[in-house]
Amino acid sequence: MNQNENPTLIPYILENMGDAVCVTNRRGELQFMNPAAEKLFGMSFTPDKPTKIWQAIPYVETNDDLIQLFIQAIHAGENAEHLLVKYENPEGRVSDVRVSLTRSTEDGGRFLIVISDLTELFRVTDAFRRYTSPEIADYVLYTPGGESQGGVAREVSILFADLRGSTALSTVLQADRLVDMLNRFFEKMVEVVARCRGTVIEFLGDCIYAVFGAPEDDPDHADHAVACAVGMQNAILEVNADNRACGDPDLAVGIGIHSGTVVVGNIGSKDKMKYGCVGEAVNLAARLESLTVGGDILISEYTAKKIRGDLEVISRREFLPKGAKTPMQALYVGGLGDNRVLRHEEETVWMVPNPPENVTFHFLDEHKSVNETPFSGKITAVSRDGNHAVLLADSLPPVSADLMIEIDGSLYAKVTGTAPEGAVLTFTTRPGNFGHWFRALLSRASSRQA
Repeated sequence: MNQNENPTLIPYILENMGDAVCVTNRRGELQFMNPAAEKLFGMSFTPDKPTKIWQAIPYVETNDDLIQLFIQAIHAGENAEHLLVKYENPEGRVSDVRVSLTRSTEDGGRFLIVISDLTELFRVTDAFRRYTSPEIADYVLYTPGGESQGGVAREVSILFADLRGSTALSTVLQADRLVDMLNRFFEKMVEVVARCRGTVIEFLGDCIYAVFGAPEDDPDHADHAVACAVGMQNAILEVNADNRACGDPDLAVGIGIHSGTVVVGNIGSKDKMKYGCVGEAVNLAARLESLTVGGDILISEYTAKKIRGDLEVISRREFLPKGAKTPMQALYVGGLGDNRVLRHEEETVWMVPNPPENVTFHFLDEHKSVNETPFSGKITAVSRDGNHAVLLADSLPPVSADLMIEIDGSLYAKVTGTAPEGAVLTFTTRPGNFGHWFRALLSRASSRQA
């Protein structure tokens, strides 16, 4: 069917289009408006009362760009295609509109103007970016086949950053206050990830799972992942400054990084998918993070070999991944290039209680579940800042073991070293009565320098 067979087809289409359509003469005077245009501008079109299109637009500051666009394009006799501007209607609603302005070489140089309201599309896209990440949203929306199932093998660096002690905080802070504090933490950490070319895959409770080298390829993914970790540890100082201003407690984060080949892409069913990574490198990065305490950055030896910058290594350690027969090397990192983890260095002052504090402790398994078998031990020393202790026991826990100590509540700690007096512990989660218990120890303790 052509126009001659149905002369009402074009008017029918124009009358029912969702986009605003206008026609002006070469002086900018409106000669046609479809109903969508009348609704957008808040006016009824009257052919016998010539109105220039820029006069039909409410004159407020928001609309200045749109007004100037029409004046300049029509006076210059130029086309203007797919320009994005803000438009505020007579009721004060601000929309994001796309303007296409085409000049005819016939009929005295009339202009066809099409205005598309993209506000809802932008809102949905923005929500999509917030619920995933800008990088993943762009990959799904703008990459050919980006919404399809499937993945590709690619070498990347995986980062896990876990907030320490948040479970205990949930028992002492009201829900809205805890959420506000976590949002401040996540907002600052996500800024660092984006700055270092990383992509947040998801939030796993209070843990950030990020990848470097996907969706966009990045040959320096290892450098960027470690730079991100350093930036995160420094950013937590800003978070804690805000927390103290709000009367909230300080936070600490432990970070693990491993590099390797994984499958990246859309994983799931045809009805529900998510962008993710699958491979042993993900598991190893999570394992490294589980070995850290607040303030630590622990990377695999393979990641260290991939780094091109000047890596500051504080110490090394071995760990045995699940299912492996031989240990792997890992490195505690203090900085990369000119970026160093900012620390308040202070010599540890150990307080020695007399007599030592008798305690019962339990081991935690790899899933952080408490083993029911109790062990007896003694706290032979505590640091004056309340962050560390020395535990002496017949069954001395190994380095990296996670413990739960019974002190009329659950005090959680990780074994971070050894000393002649026993295993050095770093407290990771303190119960509400920790302060009372700790002050009781200090009341019968003498001090000595570490």
